[in-house]
Amino acid sequence: MNIKSAIFLLLIWIFILPIHAQEETRENIDEKLTLIAMRMIGHEVLLSFGDSTSRVLPIEKEDGRYKISFATKFMFNPDDMITTVDQAMKKAEISNRYLVEVENCETETVIYSYRMGNSAANSIIPCRERGQPEACYHIFITLLPPVKTVEPEPFNDAGFSLGIPVIIGLLSISFLAFAGFIYFRRRNGEQSSEQSHYISVGEYQFDPRNLELIRGNEKTELTGKEAELLLLLYDSANTTLDRETILKNVWGDEGDYIGRTLDVFISKLRKKLAADSNVKILNIRGVGYRFVVN
Repeated sequence: MNIKSAIFLLLIWIFILPIHAQEETRENIDEKLTLIAMRMIGHEVLLSFGDSTSRVLPIEKEDGRYKISFATKFMFNPDDMITTVDQAMKKAEISNRYLVEVENCETETVIYSYRMGNSAANSIIPCRERGQPEACYHIFITLLPPVKTVEPEPFNDAGFSLGIPVIIGLLSISFLAFAGFIYFRRRNGEQSSEQSHYISVGEYQFDPRNLELIRGNEKTELTGKEAELLLLLYDSANTTLDRETILKNVWGDEGDYIGRTLDVFISKLRKKLAADSNVKILNIRGVGYRFVVN
């Protein structure tokens, strides 16, 4: 081996290998974070159905799909699962495009599936309200690649590409002027519009659109059913609602399982409203619940 070859190999060792090692390390870290996020999804799914004790089994990866398994049987409503999985995916900042498949453990058939896209137009979500019976289920999640759009580069009169820096220079003045005009004209209007859907509940601001309870700088996330339940209680504040009315309006006709979990959801709402002693959910024995706001 001559000196030039030795120097060339040394450069590869010094520069190429560390870069490759860093890329492998980054991929390993991303994969570990994804596995943690999948376990969090399994945990949130069980919580959303009122189960806080059953185990989420180790996450597996099969043919590019992440498999979430559980140590117990459960029944589920697709709408609740869609909301729970989407909130967990956003919190983990993994992907806004993914495919969810729910498989029956015994028959190994997919009994429900949907695709979440980066917009409502790109999402395919069938049968949101059709509940599924109690059984053993696996949840498979496939992360879809982000959508990339390629815009044609504009040309000048001579037919040559202007280039990104030139485009930015040409548009910057008009864009800044327009942005300033819009900002000062609509600042107050936009702030009012953003908060127009908030509902004051004691010291809290209830945001049913984004499923949040806001108190000062603290935000508490709600599941879809928690938000529906709180909205129903708020609309009937200081009056007693019987259990049948609550079940019919929030869960519809979903059987005894939902009746048994109503108390669980009431308990979860009480904890999330506990910081304000003037907001209470009272148990009216033998009848139902009363939402009290002093």
